[in-house]
Amino acid sequence: MPAEPVKLVALCGSLRRGSHSLQTLMVAVRAAESAGATVEVFDPAVLPLPF
Repeated sequence: MPAEPVKLVALCGSLRRGSHSLQTLMVAVRAAESAGATVEVFDPAVLPLPF
C-alpha cells in the first residue's frame, strides 16, 4: 500500500523583502517538493498586517 504524500507548511517569520530567511526557506521548500512533498508557504510579508 503506497504511503500518503507528505504535506508541509513552511512558515517564514521575516517581514523584510528579500529576506535571507525566506530565501533559505524556499531552498528547503524546493527540496521537499522535489522529494514528493506538497508544501504550502506562509509568508506574512504579503499579508495586510497592521505593522
